[in-house]
Amino acid sequence: MGLSTLATFSFLALWVAAMYDVYRTDHRFVRQGPKWCWLIFVATLPILGALGWMLFGRPRFLVTRDPIAHEAVVGVEDTPEWDRFVASLAADRANRLD
Repeated sequence: MGLSTLATFSFLALWVAAMYDVYRTDHRFVRQGPKWCWLIFVATLPILGALGWMLFGRPRFLVTRDPIAHEAVVGVEDTPEWDRFVASLAADRANRLD
């Protein structure tokens, strides 16, 4: 296997990895430009597009979960403290009425 074959497979692997990475990245985390532009750029200019994606378009952090979709918001009235507070108000009111 010659050096040119090794370089060809290396560039092909870089291109495939960049295409897959652009496809899998959420559009909210792409840094420069819309995701569809990056897909076209990487697909039409394989080496330049892949290097551009890795340097300028790819998110700088590892997205392990969606930081925008927060955990379920719990209202004050759904907490145990609220139940205790309401019970104490009811007890105080009952004491005052007696």
